[in-house]
Amino acid sequence: MDLVVFPPRTLEILKRAYNQLIRGQKLDPIEIQSFTKDGKKVWGKATTTLIRLHNEILIQVIAQDITEQKFSKE
Repeated sequence: MDLVVFPPRTLEILKRAYNQLIRGQKLDPIEIQSFTKDGKKVWGKATTTLIRLHNEILIQVIAQDITEQKFSKE
């Protein structure tokens, strides 16, 4: 969180995804926009999974930088 800043729309997407996840719903990968601390716009794709390990519940997030792909489409 210290490295990027999320616009309000992205924060809403992340909150919605988190709430779905903790209710046990399967999530599709999500694409989110953020900004680096120097103001550069970047895009990421996050795949999130809930993992039950022994008596713990863990959240696994695999994030991928897709900035180049997004800007090549614009």
